[in-house]
Amino acid sequence: MFFNNPAEEEAVEEEQLEQWKPRLNIFADAADIEEWDSVLLNRYPAVYANAELNLKKEEKLKKEEQAKQARQSLQEACKGLSRQLGVARRLLDFSVERFGREKELKIGKSVTYPSMNTSLLTGFYTKNLGEAERALCYAESQLSKLLLAQEQGGEQGREQGREQGGESAEEFEEKALHAGSLTFLAMEIAETLKMCCFGFYNAGTRPATEYTDFPPVETEVGLGAADTSKPVVVFLGSDFLPAWFAVEYLRRSGAGSEEAVEICGVGAVGHDIPRFYKRGKVLASAVKAREVFRAGIPDVVVVSGELCFELDVLEEAKRVGAKVVACGLDLELEERSAKTVQDLVSEVLEKDLPGVRISGPEKAGELAVRLAVGVKKIPKKKGKIKQDKFLMRAGRGPMSELEWRDLTFGIILGGNGPGMINILGCGDRGDCEGSGNGKEVAEIARYFLERNALVTVSGCVAADVAKYFDEEEGGRKFLFEQYIAAGVLKGLVNFGGCTAISHVPAAVYRGALVGSGYVPKANWTQIADYLYARLPVVAIIWGAWTETMFAVASGLVRSGIPVVVGPSCSPSCSPSCSPSCSGSSSSNFKRFFLGDKNDRSKWWMYDGVTGEKKEVEPCPVHMLVPVETKEEAIAMSAKLLHRPLALRDPRLASLEAENEAYKNFFGEYSDDWHLFVRSEQELHVMRRAELLRKLKEEHGWEIEGMRIKRARHRSGELMEMAEYNKKYGIQLGRYSTLVKRLVTGKGIKKEDV
Repeated sequence: MFFNNPAEEEAVEEEQLEQWKPRLNIFADAADIEEWDSVLLNRYPAVYANAELNLKKEEKLKKEEQAKQARQSLQEACKGLSRQLGVARRLLDFSVERFGREKELKIGKSVTYPSMNTSLLTGFYTKNLGEAERALCYAESQLSKLLLAQEQGGEQGREQGREQGGESAEEFEEKALHAGSLTFLAMEIAETLKMCCFGFYNAGTRPATEYTDFPPVETEVGLGAADTSKPVVVFLGSDFLPAWFAVEYLRRSGAGSEEAVEICGVGAVGHDIPRFYKRGKVLASAVKAREVFRAGIPDVVVVSGELCFELDVLEEAKRVGAKVVACGLDLELEERSAKTVQDLVSEVLEKDLPGVRISGPEKAGELAVRLAVGVKKIPKKKGKIKQDKFLMRAGRGPMSELEWRDLTFGIILGGNGPGMINILGCGDRGDCEGSGNGKEVAEIARYFLERNALVTVSGCVAADVAKYFDEEEGGRKFLFEQYIAAGVLKGLVNFGGCTAISHVPAAVYRGALVGSGYVPKANWTQIADYLYARLPVVAIIWGAWTETMFAVASGLVRSGIPVVVGPSCSPSCSPSCSPSCSGSSSSNFKRFFLGDKNDRSKWWMYDGVTGEKKEVEPCPVHMLVPVETKEEAIAMSAKLLHRPLALRDPRLASLEAENEAYKNFFGEYSDDWHLFVRSEQELHVMRRAELLRKLKEEHGWEIEGMRIKRARHRSGELMEMAEYNKKYGIQLGRYSTLVKRLVTGKGIKKEDV
C-alpha cells in the first residue's frame, strides 16, 4: 500500500498491530528471534563436513565435535559481518563529514518500504545519516556480543551450568544466523549511502515505465574492454571513493577529459563504478584480478579498502611497469599525503617510485588520473585481448513494490512463472579443475530465463553472466540485451556489486508485505514465516568462497530463502592451482542445513485459525545445500521452488520446473516428485499422461482415465483425493504458520505459546 504521509502510515501500522498482535523486537538480539531460528534448525539441523564434501560420504559427528564446528561457523560469519561493517563504517564516517548528519536518505517514491534489512531488526527506517549511524552502531554492538558468545559460549549453555565449551551447536548456529542478518544491514547502509549521497543508479527514483531498459546495456566487461592506447587507471578493493573522485576530477577538467582516460575496476569497486559513471569498465571479478595485471592493462592501480582475495599488488604492478596508489592501506609504501598532487606525480615519475600511500580518497583519485597520463608517455609493451569483451547492464539498486505486485500474479496467485532465482557471489575462475568453463553461471541464468522465471544477479557474478551471447547476423547479442531489466517474469535484473546483495532479501521482504499487510518494522518472525511458506524464491551462490559469502548464506537462510552453493573443485584443485585458485563455493562451505524428506515428523504446519498441526509436503527440502555442477544447481534450485502453501498454478509451475530439469539432465524424474501432487491439474498437460501412468505403476495411486481417483498417503493408505488433501497438506488459500504464537484462533492454549 502507498501512503501520502507518515501519519497515515503510522495509523495503518497501529491497526495491523491490533489485528495481528505481533511480537516486535526493537534492536533485536539473537535471542529475540530464537523462536524462528529454532523452527529452522529443528527442521534443517546443521550438517558439518570435511573439505571434500560428498553427501554420500558424510560423517556422523559427536555433539562435542558439532559444537566445535558450530563455533567455527559463528567465527566465519562474524568475519564476514566484520568486513561489511568496516566497509559501511568508513563510508558513513566520510559521508557524515562531507554532508552532515542531517543529510536525508531518499530512496525514491517507487520504493514504499526502504531499508527493509535495517527496519526488520531495529524497528525504524534510516531517513538520514544520523539514523544510519544509529543503526550501524547497533550492528557493531551486536558483533561484540557475538564475538563474546564465540569465546565464552551460548547464553543458554551458561544458564544451565554447562562447562565452557560444552554449549550446543544450535546455540552457536542461531548466532551465526544473526550475524548473517546483520551483514545485510551493514551492506544495506553502504548501499543506501551510495545511492543517496554519491549518485549511484537507483531504480527507486525512476518511474516504472523505465524499468524495462534501466540501466541500458552499455557497460563493457572483460579484459578486452579497456582501450590500452589511452592511459588506464584500474581500481581495486571495496572502497569506491577514490574512483568517484577520479571521475569528478575528469569532469572538472573540461571537454574531452573523460574520453582521454580509461576508468576501470576489478571486483566490488568494478561493479560500483558503472553505477555513477557510464564510461566505467568492469575488467574482471576480484578472484581474477591477477589476470588483469598479467595482461598488461593498467598504467596506474589504485587500491582502497579491503581486497577480497590475497594478491601482491606491488609485485604484480612491477611486472608490467604500473604505478600503485594505496589509499588507506600500507602495502609497504611511504605515506605522502602531505605533499601536493603535482609534487607526487613528479616524484613518482622522476624517481621511478613503485607507488605512494595517500590517506584521502579525493587526492588519491586526482593523483591516479594525473599519474596515469604521465606514465602513458613512457613507452610500454601491453598485451591485447580483443575477444574478451562483453556487455552488461550496470547495477540498478532496489526492486520496487510495483514490480512485486506484477510478479505476485505470476508466481504466487497464478500465472506460469516457477519463481525468483537470485544468483550471487564472487565469480568463477573458470581455469581450475572442476570449476567449469567460467560461463556456467550465465548458462544457469539463461536456463531459468527461458523458463519464465525472474532472475536477479548481484556481486561479481554479474560480469560472468554478461559473457553469454548468441552470434547473430549483426554480431553478438548478449544475455542482458535479450531480456528486459524489470523485476517481472522473464526479467534479468542486476542489483549491483557486493553491497547490492542486500537488495535480494529486501526485495523478498517487500514481496511478503505486498501479500500480507504485516507490520514491516521489528517483525522478523512473522514476515519470515510468511515468505518461507509462500514465496518461490531461491538463491544460488556461485564461485569462489569468502567469509562474506558464508555470512550472506546464513542471512538468506534465516530470511527463509533456500540457498544452493557451488560449483565443486576437485580434490586436486587447490594444490595444482595454488596460489591463484581460492577454491569454489561448495568445496569450502563446511556447514549446511539439510532436511530429511523421509522424516515425516519434521514436515508440518499449524492451521492458522484452529491451531491444528497438519502434515505438509517436504518443501523446501533443504535450506543450504551444496552442488558440484551447473546441472545439479539447476535441478536443485527448481526443486527448492516448491512451497507448502502454493496455489494450484504456482505448484504446477514449480513441479514442471523440477520434472523438466531432472528429466533433461539425469534422464529420470526425482524419487519424490509425487509427494507434491495434489491434483491432476498440477501436472503439465504435455507430461500429464506419462506422470499419471507413473503414479499408478510406481507409486500405487488409482488413476481413472486422465483423472486421479485415489491417492496413496505417505502412511501407505489409499484414499479419495478429497480425504487425501484434507490429511496431507494445507487447504488452498488457508492461513497457516510454523510458529504457535502466530495462530489467530483458539486452537492453541495460551500456556503452549
